[in-house]
Amino acid sequence: MFEFPLLAGSVLLSTQIESGFWISRLNHEEFRVRQQAHDQLAARILESDGYLLALQLEHVALSSCPEAARRARLLLAQFYWLEPTSYLVMPWIDMLPEDWPERKAVIETYLGRARQLLDTSYYRADWPDYRLATTLYVSDLLRQGMPRLMVQRLLDAMVEREIAYRQSRGMPPLVKDYCPAP
Repeated sequence: MFEFPLLAGSVLLSTQIESGFWISRLNHEEFRVRQQAHDQLAARILESDGYLLALQLEHVALSSCPEAARRARLLLAQFYWLEPTSYLVMPWIDMLPEDWPERKAVIETYLGRARQLLDTSYYRADWPDYRLATTLYVSDLLRQGMPRLMVQRLLDAMVEREIAYRQSRGMPPLVKDYCPAP
């Protein structure tokens, strides 16, 4: 009788070996082979264990082979690109659910990181530092292995909180189907 952890572990190992095979072909001399490898990896990177592939691709992105590094960066961009389902922008980081673990520390840490990347010497409308902080946090959650579906649900819950906040202050929502009259 097979034990589930053993079976799951062997499937994961098999997937990683196969991903390694396709990664090694990213710098093949034939374009057709490179493109096939890229397509295979693009399909795999959005799967539930895609974060393991992303970790491998982060090393390839630093490769001295320009073609493999370029393709790895494209695949990583696909992996880390996640946006709310029906909102035009990332929600503010302080829209994390009140019961989110270490909520205050997460907000402070990621706002600090975002402000280091942005010029915050003057006021900007709609708090771009809070939105960038969310983007940075989402990338880290994905990198840490949180399933994309869970991160998507978190973003959508944050959007609901932001919409409620904006409505309570008479601000228009930023939903994708909302188009204000000119």
